[in-house]
Amino acid sequence: AMRLFSFGLLPRGVFVNYPTCIMFSILKKSLLLLTIFLWLPISVAGNSNYHPYFYDQTHAQFTPDGRLLQVEYASLAATHSSPCLIWRLPDLGMTLLMTPKLSSAPMSQNRLISLFDSDLVVCLSGVLSDSLALLTKVQEVQNDFFELYGTKVFSIETAAQAIAQECIQPAIGGGIRPYGSTIVLCDPSGKILQTDPSGAILTIDKNVHIVGGKGNIKFPHQGASTTLAEALEQGATYLLKAIDSKKDVWFEVIVLSKDKGVYRLSDRQISTLLNKVLIETK
Repeated sequence: AMRLFSFGLLPRGVFVNYPTCIMFSILKKSLLLLTIFLWLPISVAGNSNYHPYFYDQTHAQFTPDGRLLQVEYASLAATHSSPCLIWRLPDLGMTLLMTPKLSSAPMSQNRLISLFDSDLVVCLSGVLSDSLALLTKVQEVQNDFFELYGTKVFSIETAAQAIAQECIQPAIGGGIRPYGSTIVLCDPSGKILQTDPSGAILTIDKNVHIVGGKGNIKFPHQGASTTLAEALEQGATYLLKAIDSKKDVWFEVIVLSKDKGVYRLSDRQISTLLNKVLIETK
């Protein structure tokens, strides 16, 4: 009781019994634990042991050199997706997009999506719900442009900018976690852009670009393929090695052509391609 009086926690003249002292002791310990809990995120931010799913914490975490950890964690989310191969074939005037999926779930969400009433194709990597949320934003901007200007004005740059603008606000903190999604956009002219959870837009100049996956196997391409069939076989062979599986595998394949626009391979064509590749790799 004398300690409580000395710290001014109780006025003079107030009788303090033993249970009251116990209550104040418990309150003191509770305040100490609360202080430790509030300072814990700051100590976690200084830890160099990264984890790809730490990005969902709402308070901003910075490293001593000023990097925002949530954005880095969100960027790593794409490595947990199956690899997607984007192969520009300048001699054929085409761009090939391929990604594997489970054959046991043929009706699952596609990761290669052609925008409605447009020649743009997007490849989704990372957290699927985040990717679909960004895709919905692109479609909203697309609808606004169609109402104002018509279909020909909505370019690949406009679509990428819509995604980037949506990513910037969560990336700078403010209690909203960043989008754990990396999206690649392609058009029939061969232009390839990639958006990052930080809101950055990257221009892909190389002919072979792979997004998602662990990146532990290098694409063996050395020169331009003479035919589309050869490119399809090389791409399917690479993806089977990258996912290290030949069972329960299916493919999504889209071909972008300057002359014919967007073409998605049918189930029959993919089945024929998969059977041929599996026979050659035995």
